[in-house]
Amino acid sequence: MDLITTEYLDSIPISISENIFFLTKRALIDDGISISQNNLTAFLSHSHSDKMRILPIVKILNSVGVNIYVDWLDNDMPAITSGKTADILKTKIKQNRKFILLASNTAIKSSWVNWELGIGDGLKYIDNMMIFPFKENNQNWTNNEYFEIYPHLQTENKYDYETGNNVTYHVIYPNKSKIKLQDWLKR
Repeated sequence: MDLITTEYLDSIPISISENIFFLTKRALIDDGISISQNNLTAFLSHSHSDKMRILPIVKILNSVGVNIYVDWLDNDMPAITSGKTADILKTKIKQNRKFILLASNTAIKSSWVNWELGIGDGLKYIDNMMIFPFKENNQNWTNNEYFEIYPHLQTENKYDYETGNNVTYHVIYPNKSKIKLQDWLKR
């Protein structure tokens, strides 16, 4: 499985206005899902230790027309985790069409992320969930064998005429078949 690295995410240009919008977006979220007419939505499961990596990932996914639910941007989320937190997360996983796991080493160790993966597996498997494999540049990606049963995101340095991007994103299934990310999102 090819991994997306910190170096790659750092290469994605983020403007000051995008950063300010993202950091203040919490006040603009309607019911936990980005405000937009677009009905392509995805729940982004991740470790809160990876918060600084979320904006480029959201930008990648927004570039192909998907709105991302991020729990810490949700005004309804309790300040201290509780049973209400679990209820809200389970509801949001159900409400969003797709489930995407930012699979970093810290996410792999998180009990919440693994719990979310179990919920996502039960509700979305296999056509509606994807692993976004991520590692810090100098780390090995470990204890992730069970991720091999899920589709995962892969990048290809090839101009995409549909999106106008220099990088094409594909979802690769366990049987090695692939589909463009934007086509996977529309399924």
